[in-house]
Amino acid sequence: MNNLSTTLHSQRRWDECVDLYLHTLELVRKKSSLGGEHPNVLTIKHNLGEAYFWQGKWAEARKVQLETLEARKRVLGEDHRETMHSYANLGVLYWNQGMME
Repeated sequence: MNNLSTTLHSQRRWDECVDLYLHTLELVRKKSSLGGEHPNVLTIKHNLGEAYFWQGKWAEARKVQLETLEARKRVLGEDHRETMHSYANLGVLYWNQGMME
């Protein structure tokens, strides 16, 4: 389902993409043995944050990206490439909003 969401993402079908990411996260929470901070779940959340970004939903993107970054730091460590990817996405979000200090 994440892969299908990513395909929708690449086609710029943002509403469908976000809906499927959210549905996937809900199914994972209810039906999966994966915890909310499993690396695969964090990838879905990361992708959701990107989709919100491309929709221009800055507050939603920021919330999801911050949550994902903090979880990745705990689970994967500060220096992991996925954690760095989260830092980079958050930086791009701030830059696009003119929030850089």
